Amino acid sequence: MEKIAYTDGTKICILHTDGAVQKRESGFIEKYRDTARRIVKTNEWKQSGMGASMRGDYLLQSDEQNAPATLNGVAFTERQNVLAYSFTVGQTSGIYYKDFSRETQDETHLIHSNEEEFSSLYCNQKDGTMLATVRKSGDVCFSPALFSKEGGYTRLTDGDTRDENPSFAQDGRVLFNSSAVGRNSQGAFVTYASSAIYSLDLLTLDMQNCKEAPTHSYIKPKEDAEGNLYAIKRPVKEQKSSNFLLDILLIPIRILEGIVGFIQFFVMAFSGKTLVSGKGAGSNPTKERKTAESEIFIDGNLVQVDKELKRNAKEGEYGFIPRSWQLVKLTKEGGEQVIKHGVADYALGKTAVYCTDGKHIFRIAEGKIKKIADTDFCLHIDVENTI
Repeated sequence: MEKIAYTDGTKICILHTDGAVQKRESGFIEKYRDTARRIVKTNEWKQSGMGASMRGDYLLQSDEQNAPATLNGVAFTERQNVLAYSFTVGQTSGIYYKDFSRETQDETHLIHSNEEEFSSLYCNQKDGTMLATVRKSGDVCFSPALFSKEGGYTRLTDGDTRDENPSFAQDGRVLFNSSAVGRNSQGAFVTYASSAIYSLDLLTLDMQNCKEAPTHSYIKPKEDAEGNLYAIKRPVKEQKSSNFLLDILLIPIRILEGIVGFIQFFVMAFSGKTLVSGKGAGSNPTKERKTAESEIFIDGNLVQVDKELKRNAKEGEYGFIPRSWQLVKLTKEGGEQVIKHGVADYALGKTAVYCTDGKHIFRIAEGKIKKIADTDFCLHIDVENTI
């Protein structure tokens, strides 16, 4: 088994060949959150007492909510035990190197910005050439970019499109997936079209469509040593079952819940007390607002974690990625083979294919699928000495 790099929540991890796991926190994210905590601590006095309730300061979020953090990608580099990772925390995004051979001062800076977001890393482990996805903060357009060792980069595409997940093919071409941006008559963003796979020749700048389908998106393309193309295939729109009659019957209940919720919020904002006493009253929503942890966005798609876990458990799959997200192998002859269902990310090794379903990491070789690690929240994976 090869050495595996992966993200687990906000931790950067290495799974070694002997099964041992090293986990490190992002130094940048920790420092950012420490600063946020100090700011909250300094302003604590503003968030207590009658004056605070009248001003609405109870609506201030905690430091964790003020500085939400995500790891957007991870990749082995040309240096042994050194990983590159991309992240977003608060309004800042960047790419840093993490040296697992050092216990302290293990991070070095490549780039960070308050105006751009960096994601989906890919690194050539022979010479360290790096690709990543770049977009301006708040923009709906994405572009693959080629990075220098000094942190400068060149965007490889330009247009009203979402171009992301770049990787190098065996002949040096850049593979990526692209979807057109859909807008209304006023020019406002509406949705993305289905995503197709393209290749870009860096010398001639010729672009070629490699795979597309109107009903499905193909994302995260990678090529193996034999020239076969791999990708994650998923439907453009997930099919959701609905009980129309039940939805109609529940309308009065939902309206009543909304009215009660509004009154509860109003009373607590100005009195600090609930409508009813006792444990069942719950916490003050004006002091603590939490987003639903069971819903997350993955590559622009809303995934209902709890529902997917239950649905997948019935099928023998236990991750929270929808089973309709398939890892597929696209042969040079035009064939398509499903390798595994419910895949968030994957990596091509010399001896096997590795993938994650959000909760586990699997090794796939000779048609056999074997779980090699459990995780809490894994969306990005890489393998050392990729082909």
